[in-house]
Amino acid sequence: MPNVPCNTIVFQNNSDGGVYVGTDVGVFYKNNTLTSWITFSNGLPRTQVRDLEIYYPTGRLRAGTYGRGTWDSDLYSVSNPPTANFNPSSTDVCANETITFTNASTGGASSYSWSFPGGTPSTSTATNPTISYATPGTYNVELIATNSVGSNTYFQTALINVVSGINLPLFEEFSNASFPYINWELNDLQANGSWAQNGNIGKAPSAGNSVTFNNFEIDDRGFNDYFALPKVNLTSAVNPILRFDVAYAPYDLVNFDSLEVKVSSNCGVSFTSIYLKSGAQLGTANAVTTLFTPLDNEWRTETINLAAYANSNNLEIIFVNHSGFGNRVFLDNINVSSAATASLSQVNSNEISIYPNPTTDFITVKGEKLNNYSDVKLVDNLGRTITTWKINSNEEKLDVSKITQGNYILIISHSTQIVVNKIQIVK
Repeated sequence: MPNVPCNTIVFQNNSDGGVYVGTDVGVFYKNNTLTSWITFSNGLPRTQVRDLEIYYPTGRLRAGTYGRGTWDSDLYSVSNPPTANFNPSSTDVCANETITFTNASTGGASSYSWSFPGGTPSTSTATNPTISYATPGTYNVELIATNSVGSNTYFQTALINVVSGINLPLFEEFSNASFPYINWELNDLQANGSWAQNGNIGKAPSAGNSVTFNNFEIDDRGFNDYFALPKVNLTSAVNPILRFDVAYAPYDLVNFDSLEVKVSSNCGVSFTSIYLKSGAQLGTANAVTTLFTPLDNEWRTETINLAAYANSNNLEIIFVNHSGFGNRVFLDNINVSSAATASLSQVNSNEISIYPNPTTDFITVKGEKLNNYSDVKLVDNLGRTITTWKINSNEEKLDVSKITQGNYILIISHSTQIVVNKIQIVK
């Protein structure tokens, strides 16, 4: 409505909140289905209106003007069907996370009929319904908006994507420089530097790679930057664990940092701390007032039991740096898996060896006890199985010539153990 004097107002009984306002430049109208005021000039003058009255026996609006007499007009009515439209609060959600659908229909709809196949509830007549989905997958949504003239349908195919965590194991040795990786999240709250891949320092098997936070040079006190792993599905894991290698030295007794690991099983609504170490407790070396660079023997492997979250199909794990303007902290070989899973570096080289890596066409898996294992599986970074091979001898040559270039995980399975190793295929 324009910024003009309003002289009179009248409400229409038994309507959808219909209101007429007489102003110095004519009559304006709005009801609950309209997003803004409209000019109501059907049979009425665009002049100063001093009085309005609804005569219900004939359904007419009467307007008294200043010096232009009395006028009347039919009450507001729609002449076309509405146009249905809506906006979801999110399209990518976790199982049982709620989505609010905001109605954006125009044209004076008086009723709505929603359809949410697979959702709870599956139908609704609310203006702005809230829905959840229990099962991962993609879902259609339909809205039918209706008024006295007719109806209009707005249909969206595969609009809602209910995500599930990737299948285990998740194994990352940070050999790829493009950190954060696909489906990882990096939170740099102060935008002054955060967790970053280091291509020169690491722990075997990727001794030249890790991820680090440089607290020696970045004063990030109070901001608690974190990175998040891809969400993982633990429902098929036997005794799930989180294992990682850490290296750290405090600056001194005053300037030291903390590392915290937190998990969320409700799509990030709330987090629980499962690991927190600071200063000398976190340290793998003595305090040093110069830039810390770990030696090979200044790494420690941490193992965290995730059995409390074994029923989660969408567990989010984050690593949080609590800066004290101390020194560099390094992480490497992050592994989320069953307790029976081991990285290749933890297995005797006579038992299993894998070469060449990187490779172009073939991978050789060899070992004195290889035929104790049943099969080999190649999975991508989303946990999707690309191909499998059966083990029939102590040396197997695996053809990967038709596999797309990229980083993969090779999983060698045994009845009591699973061995995983990162594989790079180049073309």
